[in-house]
Amino acid sequence: MKRNVLISIMSMCAVVLLSAVVSCERRLPDVNPGGPDSPDDSSAVTPADTLESLGTYVFGADTCDIHVLRLEENESYVYLFISPLAPGGELSTYAVFGLRRYWCDGEEHDVNDVLNPLDHNDDYYFVYEDPVYFYSQYRAFQEGTVRMSVSEDWMVRLSLDVLLIDGTPFSIEISRTVPPEGSGI
Repeated sequence: MKRNVLISIMSMCAVVLLSAVVSCERRLPDVNPGGPDSPDDSSAVTPADTLESLGTYVFGADTCDIHVLRLEENESYVYLFISPLAPGGELSTYAVFGLRRYWCDGEEHDVNDVLNPLDHNDDYYFVYEDPVYFYSQYRAFQEGTVRMSVSEDWMVRLSLDVLLIDGTPFSIEISRTVPPEGSGI
């Protein structure tokens, strides 16, 4: 009985360890979205390593190219959605960062500034998800800085350099035009 339990635990640990070594490049979909038996190869997802990089981000020790970059806005917040995966496939790895417009002034802000801190439930929003990790929007950064601005012509400048709740570093530097979804551009 103890031997079976031990073998089960060891098997589960092996699966978890194998999953943990998956890198950003290995998470790319390589199948035809129409299904493996679909005769139409024109709908196949383009491998991300053949696409132009829209920037990079760092998660832990991995530097990942950005291949999907979307801007969403409302009256109160500006959100940036990024993914290292090829557009058109399932985006199982992504990060979303949102900042209250008040703080989108192009100045650097310390997330733990004693006199004027960014409140993680009110001033910023962050979610990271991949097949191994999930960081909820309800968890504050340990420390770090953010600088963000969006001009009238949708030039987005974002510098985010933070430690996530478990001490994992996450950083992104973007400076490019990103029209919002549905803008027709």
